[in-house]
Amino acid sequence: MNPIITGWNKLGRQEQYKVMFEHKDDFYCRLRRITQIAFILMTIAGIIALLTLIVAMDKAQAKELVDMRIIAKIESSENHRAYNPKDGGRGLYQITPIVLKDYNNCVLGKYGFSPEYFVKLEDLFNPKINSEVADWYLNERIPQLLKAHHIPVTKKNIIIAYNAGIANAKKGRTPSITKKYLAKYDKLSRRR
Repeated sequence: MNPIITGWNKLGRQEQYKVMFEHKDDFYCRLRRITQIAFILMTIAGIIALLTLIVAMDKAQAKELVDMRIIAKIESSENHRAYNPKDGGRGLYQITPIVLKDYNNCVLGKYGFSPEYFVKLEDLFNPKINSEVADWYLNERIPQLLKAHHIPVTKKNIIIAYNAGIANAKKGRTPSITKKYLAKYDKLSRRR
């Protein structure tokens, strides 16, 4: 048995109270510190929860803006083996090498994955991997870039950035090919 507890139990009630009140300042000081630490930890947990909610709301808002199935239909006619030799686009969403490099650096590199675990160009013919990269690019990366350039995050701006590049969205330019892309998107979205 613990000698401190045994010693405490041998003391009478009055002696226990005397010991407690002799060290009450220590006790209250410790209690105050514990309360302050608990408050700080609860505040940090609240901030983390709020930031998580904001990020989730941003992702949900972006997901509501762009219909991924329509993009796959326009990009590749939903053919996961599609390849564009002009820009190197591959798979359902015609992910280009530059977008893949950005994905590997921003997503996998951020979590400390070494390059041997990065997604490779040939992996983009796998529909699941291609969809994952496209989802990240359309619903996270492009909105992030638009916000960084103080451009409203709208369906139209996301599609312009996806099809014509962030530079065109930044300059407010919509190339004719992108105008056709937007018209196709609108036509297909009315069918759904």
